[in-house]
This record gives sequence, C-alpha cells and structure tokens, in this order.
Amino acid sequence: MLLRDALFETFQDWKEDLSDPWKKVFEHFEHTDLDYDSVDPNLEHFAWEPIFPSRKNNKILGEPRGASTLAAFSGISPNKVKAVLIGQDPYPDISRATGRAFEQGDIDNFQEDSYRVTKSLRSILQVLADYRMSTDRYTQIDGYEQLVNDIENKKIVLETRSKLFQKWVNEGVLLLNAGLTISRFGGKDSAYQHEGHIPFWEPVISRTLQYLSERQNGHIVFILWGTKAQGIFKKSDVEATARKNDYWGTRIMKVVKNHPAYIPRGSSIPEFFMGKNALLEVNEALDTMNTKSIDW
Repeated sequence: MLLRDALFETFQDWKEDLSDPWKKVFEHFEHTDLDYDSVDPNLEHFAWEPIFPSRKNNKILGEPRGASTLAAFSGISPNKVKAVLIGQDPYPDISRATGRAFEQGDIDNFQEDSYRVTKSLRSILQVLADYRMSTDRYTQIDGYEQLVNDIENKKIVLETRSKLFQKWVNEGVLLLNAGLTISRFGGKDSAYQHEGHIPFWEPVISRTLQYLSERQNGHIVFILWGTKAQGIFKKSDVEATARKNDYWGTRIMKVVKNHPAYIPRGSSIPEFFMGKNALLEVNEALDTMNTKSIDW
C-alpha cells in the first residue's frame, strides 16, 4: 500500500476530531483539500505500520496520555491564540509524539529523566531557565549539565513536562508542527518519511496560519524556529496578508531563530542560543504591540 492511500483512508473525516471553534475555521475546507497528490508516490506503507499520533478515538499502544493527531488544537480556541510556535513534525517514536510541537511524551519529571531529553527540548529548557533566572549561564558550554545540577539542588524549579506545555497552551501558545503525523518505516525512503507527511498536512497548517493572520481581534507572534517553520510561514503568505490589512507590526509580528537542535559546524552549542533569549524575544514583540506578555 502507498503512504498517500493510507493517509487518505485515515483522515477523510479529520475535522471530526476538532472542537467547534476550530471546525468553523475549516468549515469550507473539504477533506480533498488535504494534499494527497504531493505525497511522494514512492513511499510505501505497510498494514502493520502505525501512523501517529493517532486519531482522537483510535489510540495506539504505547502512546503518551492525551496524544492525538490534532492535539495542538485542543484546549485553545482560535480567538485566544497569541503566539504560534511552529515545529517540524512529531518525534519519530510512538512513545514521544504527543501532537504538540516539541513536547516529548516519554518523559515528565525533568530531574528524573534529564538525560533522556531530546536535543530540541533540551535547548528549549536551557533558554527557559535563562529566561526565568535572568541569566545566560544555562546556554553556555555545559549549560545543560549545570541546569540539571541546579534542578537537583533546588536552585531552580521546573514544572513537569505535561504541566509546562499545558501552561504554555493556557497562556495562548499554539504548539503546531508543520506535519501533524509521521510513520516509522516506509521502505527505502524511511529516512525521509516526514517529507511525505509534511506536504500532506500543508493545506491545514497554511489555513490555520492564514486564518490567524486575518483575525480581526487580538495580537499574535509567529515563532519560527528552523527552516521548516520559516518555509511554511512564507508559503502561507502570512506577512503579506498582515501587511495588506495594516496589521503587521501593530497586531502581528514574527520572531526567527535557527532550530533548537541545530549546532553549526565548528561550534559546541546550538545557534539557537545566539543573540537575544528566544522567549524574551517573543515577549518583547508582544510588548511592542502593547499587549500582555506570555508567562513562560
């Protein structure tokens, strides 16, 4: 079976997994507008191979609690979004993929599970710790080890993973991946399997970004960490739409960084750490627009 056919069968009625406010965003958006034709026809899908995170009412053994394909849209209404954090795709492991960008579902306590944290989330935690402590000690060489040590010695307290990410959602952060699903295999092209899923979901992600850029109330910052996030933002014409409506810089802004996991050749720390603190930068954009900042 081809991956495109498996995706077609799985997600024909995908909007049924959304809350009513989000259904209205997509009410004139038919399932055929999901981009089946863009999925590489050479990508295979085996009957025993899971597509994950799963649909809302079709759980997969080993998934984190609360994981689902459209989890990013849960617990937040379209009119409450004040920041959109765009990741690439779910972690390529059923136990890790929750459906919310950068959230790692197989850990919860950052002290007990500190050395199982992925590179991306590790960098985000370091930036978060620096932001909360008004320092830059945790984004230096060996900064993560320092953070773990300080957590153990109660010099800094971090919520559990589930509470931390839910807190961000409650603050109005939409944790949206460019691709909402992934599968682990895929024959000879398994290393690039995400390239099949990301094009498939592109119309949904673009529609979400376009809707938020046209929204007539509130303020929003688009957080673009990495080339995939920056690419889909550009393809969705968000900035052009906002400028056309005179929203750019007054109600809509963007902040751009390299992906949290990216370490340039010759360096020992992520480029994500360079320049202004990534979370502080978001709040400064919100301050510029005279609206309440995010309690990270």
